[in-house]
Amino acid sequence: MASPVRIGRNAPPISFDSLITDLLAASEYYVHGVAIDIDGIMAATIASRAAADEVLTRVARHWGGEDIDNYECEEIVMFREEYIHRTDLMSNDAVFAALTARRSVQDAHRAQAGDSYYSIARSAGMTLDQLFAANPNVNPDAFLQEGQVLLVTRNLPILSVITTERVERDEIIPIPIEVVSVRTLPVGQQSVVQLGIEGLQRVTAEVVRVNDNISEERIISIEIIRPAVTEIIQIGAP
Repeated sequence: MASPVRIGRNAPPISFDSLITDLLAASEYYVHGVAIDIDGIMAATIASRAAADEVLTRVARHWGGEDIDNYECEEIVMFREEYIHRTDLMSNDAVFAALTARRSVQDAHRAQAGDSYYSIARSAGMTLDQLFAANPNVNPDAFLQEGQVLLVTRNLPILSVITTERVERDEIIPIPIEVVSVRTLPVGQQSVVQLGIEGLQRVTAEVVRVNDNISEERIISIEIIRPAVTEIIQIGAP
């Protein structure tokens, strides 16, 4: 056990371990760590590669759920091992907060059929006032034209995670309707000669999500559990 040391003539003695701790706290020194770059820009620093992998998996499960094991990132993520100043090294929680923080990204939206000022603003996470403020040349009282380009601002996470999940769901098959013209009924009168019955099918699909939004769904297979029965309606013809 190291003997206590005295810093000054009138200073109280302290332990050697406390002295080393105080000296390190007061000194400029660097430690081995990992810098996390996203699209070429350093976003965070962390103690090790293993800790970086752990945080990235935590980010993926934050967006895709606890059962997500396989994922990829929309941005280019690079790990750089280097010496980092002690005050710049971040905790796991701080790195997680940094990678799930949001950034404002400006984008041009070309109006499509069915779009409205409201739907465009809502999909971008903006209010109507914010949309018109970003597009001062747009007359709010004028009709939106298909092909018209509007500037929108989206709040996107620093790191976007792409996850793919296989899902199964049962879907109702609508009743097919068959109308038959006959001369045995008065003109325009209808008669149901066969009641229709809804069918049931099991759909297996791959659902692709970017963060918590579905970006694509790919149908893998459709299994008919119960076929639909066609409803046949007779209608009197002239």
